[in-house]
Amino acid sequence: MRTTGTIRAHDDGTVTTVTLAGEIDAALSEESASALARAAAAGLPMRLDLADVLFLDSTGVGFLLDCHRACTARGVPCTLSNVPDRVSGTLRILGLERLLTIVPAQATRP
Repeated sequence: MRTTGTIRAHDDGTVTTVTLAGEIDAALSEESASALARAAAAGLPMRLDLADVLFLDSTGVGFLLDCHRACTARGVPCTLSNVPDRVSGTLRILGLERLLTIVPAQATRP
């Protein structure tokens, strides 16, 4: 059974939180482009919350990298939080855990 994924961006004036949930794959290309445009336009540090991600394919990895590049270009931090083991394993295999900043879950709570 396919679990539809979602990508939503919200900023609180200090950080833009991009929440990813479900299956993050090619079916979300329009949604990911829209969320990235909104998040990048805010010009704030970006926090990608992956707590509810069930699956991440190459399109999803590309989205994480696009967010990282957008933040780097603006000189603001981009962090990944609440990264499930299934996603951290993928990032580790690809060597991306050295490029992307992954913060422990408790570091993202107020």
